[in-house]
Amino acid sequence: MPLESPEAAESPETGRRRILRFAGIGLIVGALALWLTHRSGPKQGEQALDFALPTTDGETVDLAKLRGRPAVIEVVAKWCDVCKRSAPMMAAAARTPRRTNVSFLAVSVDGSMSDARELKRAWDIPYAVATDTGAFAAAYRIETLPTLIVLDAVGIVRHVSSGVFSRAQLEAALGNIGAARR
Repeated sequence: MPLESPEAAESPETGRRRILRFAGIGLIVGALALWLTHRSGPKQGEQALDFALPTTDGETVDLAKLRGRPAVIEVVAKWCDVCKRSAPMMAAAARTPRRTNVSFLAVSVDGSMSDARELKRAWDIPYAVATDTGAFAAAYRIETLPTLIVLDAVGIVRHVSSGVFSRAQLEAALGNIGAARR
């Protein structure tokens, strides 16, 4: 006894359409997954690229000055609401006593020193804020804000995340390079 009536049987044309529909959905889901997992920033494990950026205190910060201790670089912009919401967490992490000293740096991609100064003041950032006119963001492949980059003491990229990140993620990344809380 057949399970389906002859009227319910699929024609070869209907079966091909169903296969094409599922294939199309699969391509869309795959493309979306690739887009969602694309990361802003440099690749983990690679040597950080040299840079030299002016800071709001009139100094210049470069990669050579950061070497010798782990570093946390957060790429931000004054208009970025997620960046603004992460600022208190980043400030607290910078003020936390650690097993080893860590350099914290915010890089403002607003392109203006006055915006970087305003960002530092308004967000109460206790560490250096540098301004970038585009060269740093291009070299470091910044596509999403904020982008968090954690370097080990010799300048190797050990952690990269973009968008919303938690204090626990930051602490785990710091712990992985020997800069856990005391």
